[in-house]
Amino acid sequence: MRVGSLSDPDEQSGLAHFTARALLRGTEKRSFQELSLAIEILGGSIVANVDQTETLFRASVLTQNIEPFLDLIQEILTRPSFNEEEFRRLRDLLEGELEQSLQDPRTLVSRALLQNAYPGTGLARPAEGALQGLEKIDLESVRLFFKTHYHQSNLLFGVTSSRAEKLLRNDIEMRMKALPQGKKTESEYPEPVFARKKTRTAVLVEREEMSTVPLFFATSGVSDSDSDMLALEVGNFVFGDDFTARLMQVLRNQNGWTYGAYSGFSQLLGPKKQAGLFSIYLFPSAEFVAQAAPKTLELLENYAESGLTEKEFEFAREALSNRYPFRLDSSEKKLTLRLREIITGRKFLGPDEYRKELSCLERRQVNDTIAKRTPTESLIVSAAGSASILESVLSGLKGFAAVQKTEL
Repeated sequence: MRVGSLSDPDEQSGLAHFTARALLRGTEKRSFQELSLAIEILGGSIVANVDQTETLFRASVLTQNIEPFLDLIQEILTRPSFNEEEFRRLRDLLEGELEQSLQDPRTLVSRALLQNAYPGTGLARPAEGALQGLEKIDLESVRLFFKTHYHQSNLLFGVTSSRAEKLLRNDIEMRMKALPQGKKTESEYPEPVFARKKTRTAVLVEREEMSTVPLFFATSGVSDSDSDMLALEVGNFVFGDDFTARLMQVLRNQNGWTYGAYSGFSQLLGPKKQAGLFSIYLFPSAEFVAQAAPKTLELLENYAESGLTEKEFEFAREALSNRYPFRLDSSEKKLTLRLREIITGRKFLGPDEYRKELSCLERRQVNDTIAKRTPTESLIVSAAGSASILESVLSGLKGFAAVQKTEL
């Protein structure tokens, strides 16, 4: 369903996530236990995941049971029970999950960064919601959200199967016609505040007794279908996408400051048709954060200014060319890329097409693109740990004069 947390009301953060999970808690015909058993008997499974703009129900079933399984999906999407007892149980479950998620260091710093990069917008709220928003969600809100957004105009149904396409298509379309037509939900990413103001912003989440310090550095990214994306992915492969990349080589292998360091365009916000963020994530030991943080900033600035050497460029093209077929080595992976093409506009490429596009790239073109599309005058960094250690580290980074403390 092409609807996600950007459609949550301001005071009900997590409503899209709650609704998706509630759909799997029973129908008008079956209780939660009965529905779960019916799915299991067919050799099937269904799980729900929600991000900012999409709700994904990932399902699988034995081929011979596809028709009764489609009947169950139709039942789930058209006749959910949304009963009071399951509503209370689900709220208790989600409350526990939210509390547990805040024990994860990466979750802490990613939430802090988005909260300060996109204040006052839907992107400042975590897709799975927050405890204060969960308390304000009632059963009527769930029913209304379902009625407003779960319809044919938002539905994208992708399948990989050995069944004949025409027959399977007819089976799906016949059942999905039971959904109302509806109006397509439109969701747009706003521009991050730090980029609009051209500032460098540091954000701190205070947590004592952490042996490692999780950090995110982020700047403006590009949309998934941007014509520069392939060149940027070649650059990022060298910079931080692989164990052999610069970030890992310098920060871990040469200096032993961090257990890992990676960069990418979908670490904080998944691939979308709108531009998100380009980010670096690292988690150095607390005793080495004063060395690792400024070195990371230095590596980013050097990358943006100087790009790749000829040797790095040739290595990246060869490695990416050799690895690409593994992105297509299962029907599920192919389906994921096909759906991505429809959702974000990123063209689905076979191995030969991908290698052809790679071969057309030149190092100067890649380096010009890196310089143009990796702005370092506007940055945001978020970290979690002891304020007595991190305030001086963050404020000492070049261009980061003040540190904002954030509560989560």
